[in-house]
Amino acid sequence: MLSAYITNAVKHFKWAPRNKERIHKKANGQEMQAGNPWLETEIQRVKPKVILALGVTAGTALYRRLVNIQKEQAILNHDSLYAPKLLISWHPSAILRAPTEDEKRHRYSELKNDVILVWAESHC
Repeated sequence: MLSAYITNAVKHFKWAPRNKERIHKKANGQEMQAGNPWLETEIQRVKPKVILALGVTAGTALYRRLVNIQKEQAILNHDSLYAPKLLISWHPSAILRAPTEDEKRHRYSELKNDVILVWAESHC
């Protein structure tokens, strides 16, 4: 059994061209549901003590409801279908796309603290 499992939960990425870059687009509900069998199989094989869901899409897939990172980030859920403990935090792309440098630093700090919390909880 691994102690922790960190996932963005999406198994298929769609994108849109922007200049010379490919910008990833958020998965819709049908796309999230289509990836659930793979996600659930991975979790069953890994059998983590704690899961860290990166972003709203991962949180929605694992909590099975729409989540709000600003309100639910850093709250350890002990009533998860997938692991004894579940936590949601910022997806790295949400940090990079934050509107200000202060907000980027704030989100990065929160993600870093959440990773530390997951590590600590996984070694209890």
